[in-house]
Amino acid sequence: MGHDISAYIKPKFESNDSSDKEAAYFRINAFNTKRQKLFYGILHGSDVANAGVSGNGSTIEFTREDIKTAISACKYYLDDEAAVDENFLQRIDEADSKTKIFVKVFKDLFPNSSSLFHEGDSNLDEIRDEIREDIIDIWKFHEDILSEYDDVKKSGVQAEIQIYFG
Repeated sequence: MGHDISAYIKPKFESNDSSDKEAAYFRINAFNTKRQKLFYGILHGSDVANAGVSGNGSTIEFTREDIKTAISACKYYLDDEAAVDENFLQRIDEADSKTKIFVKVFKDLFPNSSSLFHEGDSNLDEIRDEIREDIIDIWKFHEDILSEYDDVKKSGVQAEIQIYFG
């Protein structure tokens, strides 16, 4: 289980090249609520594809501006720790408490499942560091999309950005 998110740059019109070249890939483990909240919170319009422990299997089209906006959001959150606290830390903490209840029930039902879950309580500084690392990963995902898109556009091909949420 988990979120396997793949971005593709698709030509808008028929072309001889029918390959589906992946422009960027992003992984979120099923119970990593921090990474999940950050990713879906930063890419506006992607939250409809979040099915909890995985993506819902949909493909959504995004514009170049959508991707640039996500990159700007990453820069903003990396520069302003207070914004991370206000926008993510509280929501992540609430989601984590719900996840802890689920994990406990799951472990009770399946005693050999401990290796599936990250254990241990983190302090706020560790959580902030994890969030920063996740934001950097999200930034790279969007930068890879933008780079591939711009390369395709330079060749004169009209294209669109499609992201699959598996």
